[in-house]
Amino acid sequence: MSFVKRVSSAVKASYWVIGLMVATVVVLAAPTAAQASPLPIMHWGWNQSSTWWSGSIQVSQGYGCTYVPHEPYPPSWKGSCPSSAPRFHSGIDIGMGCNTTIVTPVPVVVVAIGGITATGARYSGGIDGGAGSGFGPYYPTLRLPDGHDVILGHVNKTLATRGQTVAAGQPIAVSGTQGNSSGCHLHFEVRAGGGGLFSDVDPTPFLTLANTPPPPPSHPIVNQAHGLCLDAAAQTVWNDGGIVQLWSCVGASQHNQQWYSVGNEIRNLMDGKCLDADWGGDGSYGGKVQMWSCNNGPNQQWVLNGSGQYVNQAHGLCLDADWGGDGTNGGKVQLWGCNSGPNQKWVPPSGPTSYTYHVVAPGGSLNERSAPSTSATYEGTLPNGATINIVCQTSGSSLNGSSIWDRLTNGYYVSDYYTSTPNFATWSPPIPHC
Repeated sequence: MSFVKRVSSAVKASYWVIGLMVATVVVLAAPTAAQASPLPIMHWGWNQSSTWWSGSIQVSQGYGCTYVPHEPYPPSWKGSCPSSAPRFHSGIDIGMGCNTTIVTPVPVVVVAIGGITATGARYSGGIDGGAGSGFGPYYPTLRLPDGHDVILGHVNKTLATRGQTVAAGQPIAVSGTQGNSSGCHLHFEVRAGGGGLFSDVDPTPFLTLANTPPPPPSHPIVNQAHGLCLDAAAQTVWNDGGIVQLWSCVGASQHNQQWYSVGNEIRNLMDGKCLDADWGGDGSYGGKVQMWSCNNGPNQQWVLNGSGQYVNQAHGLCLDADWGGDGTNGGKVQLWGCNSGPNQKWVPPSGPTSYTYHVVAPGGSLNERSAPSTSATYEGTLPNGATINIVCQTSGSSLNGSSIWDRLTNGYYVSDYYTSTPNFATWSPPIPHC
């Protein structure tokens, strides 16, 4: 909840400080000197450009420890603020005028408006003290592709509905002064997905988010000795030297088991890192295979031969599933002299890879067409909620603002607008283009 306070002319006559007041149900105590982790100090007054709005607008209160009254004291587990700025502001206040259009730079899902979800339940990441309190009744909570939540506080209107997926580049809200605010501005806050008060993170990097094109078509790489998938271990997938192992195949939604090729590099869909033969053990049987930032080195070049073997170009050894751990989750993937064993054969599944979603046509059904057009031959009807398996996406005639069509495994096409894919007006990675 915000108030506006005029700073004395000795500081800056035209400057406004906008703070966050929280109508608390539980009173938060001031931190003590014994708390160890220092929190960042709030700054203000600079002009901030962003991919969420046009132009450069003055920041009236930054993220961090503040002296502004009515901001909450941070709990001890979050960290400590100095006595000169003992309270904490969990977002960035942008001094934009009322009814300024805010555009989402990336695809988002509107998980709640005013702290209420599409089912009418109170969202766990809503403002403490009651749905819609503080930030007003219209503030949206937006789920980013990386799983964080963005809160746009005090807006006069959200330009989407609860549960809706909004494509990148589309208007999402207009700024205002709703809730406990005495002046037009935007409170921009980023939290852990579903997190409540004080699950916030520094929102600065999120001010310049940019939509990225979909990655190349990806697929699992399945070992033919036992049917387990080549897997970049989730706990180390973001690290150079990350573990590569065998694991039960879990489908297209598990991006650390999805791989795509750039030349002779094999890249992981989750982090974009390359399958790498460790130089330390290069040329020896049992040498380590790992994840590493792509560098175009010969130890990251893998040629798939006619026998289904991936041959490393640094030394001619093959990608090998160790027989000792064969058939078990966590089994070792290594380098070995090429032979005819099935543990060296890595072949993507036969037939086109498909991605499972559902029909979303409340009160109706979805028509299958022979081509991506509403005027193409009618081939059948799919009821609301039906499971569909999408092979690829293509462009076609526009329906309700979306020109994206999905090709199903039976060869027919359906409008993407009426499916549960993440985006309805643009492409939905990792589904490839037809």
